[in-house]
Amino acid sequence: MVTFKLIEKCEEKLVYWYYPDGNEEKRPGTIIVNRLKEEIELTELAEDDWKREIPAGEINELIESINQMKRENGETDFLSLVTEPEHDILYGDHGKRICVVYSMTKDKSIFIKNIYYMLSYAFRILKQSNYDEVASEKFENAQDLFAAILSKGVAQQLKQGLYREYITKNETLSVMRGKLDMPETIRNRIQRKQKLACEFDELSENNLFNQILKTTLHYLIRDDGVKTDRKTPLKKILVFFDRIDLLEPSGIQWSRLHYYRNNKNYELLMNICYFVLDGMLQTTEKGDYKMASFSDEHMARLYEKFILEYYSQHHSYLTEVKAAQVKWDLIGDNADSMIRFLPVMQTDIFLRLEDRILIIDAKYYGRTLQKQFDKYTLHSNNVYQIFTYVKNQDKGNTGNVAGILLYAKTDEDITPDVMLNLGGNQIGAKTLDLNKEFSLIAAQLDKLIEYFFGIGTLCKKRGELNG
Repeated sequence: MVTFKLIEKCEEKLVYWYYPDGNEEKRPGTIIVNRLKEEIELTELAEDDWKREIPAGEINELIESINQMKRENGETDFLSLVTEPEHDILYGDHGKRICVVYSMTKDKSIFIKNIYYMLSYAFRILKQSNYDEVASEKFENAQDLFAAILSKGVAQQLKQGLYREYITKNETLSVMRGKLDMPETIRNRIQRKQKLACEFDELSENNLFNQILKTTLHYLIRDDGVKTDRKTPLKKILVFFDRIDLLEPSGIQWSRLHYYRNNKNYELLMNICYFVLDGMLQTTEKGDYKMASFSDEHMARLYEKFILEYYSQHHSYLTEVKAAQVKWDLIGDNADSMIRFLPVMQTDIFLRLEDRILIIDAKYYGRTLQKQFDKYTLHSNNVYQIFTYVKNQDKGNTGNVAGILLYAKTDEDITPDVMLNLGGNQIGAKTLDLNKEFSLIAAQLDKLIEYFFGIGTLCKKRGELNG
């Protein structure tokens, strides 16, 4: 398995050393990620790596194969044939192409559009009519998409009125208000100030929720990734936040955010703000923040929530759709005392139809497979994890519990697509291609559970719902 070590990180670029097969005893190769141009360049080969020129004919054979698959899938965005050979295409002596995790979130219009759709499921408020035109637009990067969503969402919130909550204030007043601050009042008297130091609660718009909104709008307006015509409505919105404080992004306490009936609409807005502000990992020489790319960590969280909400909304016939915890199946006199030493088994997606259960572990990785001794395998920790979930859930060894590792598809040549019977239970690994039209993504998710729960049963349940 190729391993990477980040050795330099700045506004313009990331510099990695890579070690074929994870062997750090040999001289590493160097890969530079240009963050501004979104390009990846191999500048130095690792000790045992080599390169060759690939003839145009060989490349076109591959392109024709890809185009044929696109035709079979009903796609029309065919790749063009080449006339020149490819240079500097790297292979190692181990026969494995080098790839960088950075490419996982490469900005593609169709992929960015699907971030919108995933958000629309994860936070159902996006399905309100005022977001319809956002879905029809094309976006070159995630920042621009987030700016469009916030522009619509905050404008809608302004019509309803910004959220207000009671804030504790301390002021020196001529008349009594709230609770008297006696020590401060005495100090005023000593200084011959005929004022009362008061502590009181005031219903205010200058709270954490609106401070986060203002801070996010402020940085999006300054971000080069947001189109100029998108910034204009943001600037108009920002006028209404004149009396609201700006925050230091790194100091925001996100755990303090709690949602109730009167601020429920803020949940989507706060999550968008989190994606934006948490992505500003880089600073300029002047100390200003600069937006980084939408990271794999952000996508992983969104990926999990999207899959869960998709099944919840479109497969309501299921008995349970949730992110459930699996209890350890312990036996013995000291089981109760020992369980506190064991980790919590928290599933990403837990689906039940009557007595059958499907546990899905959503994985968003730069690489879906590992290579050991010229053999591609699933990540062992992932397999152990899903197997443990399944066997502890299926306490009676009925075989009615299955587990699937659902990986987001990458550009790797080999992707997992396997279902096995392990110890009487189905355990498998599948991939979900997020770089397709959303209807095809939905079809993949539907097919996944139709396979396990049975197409006949599924159709029957749908008929009962529609009839």
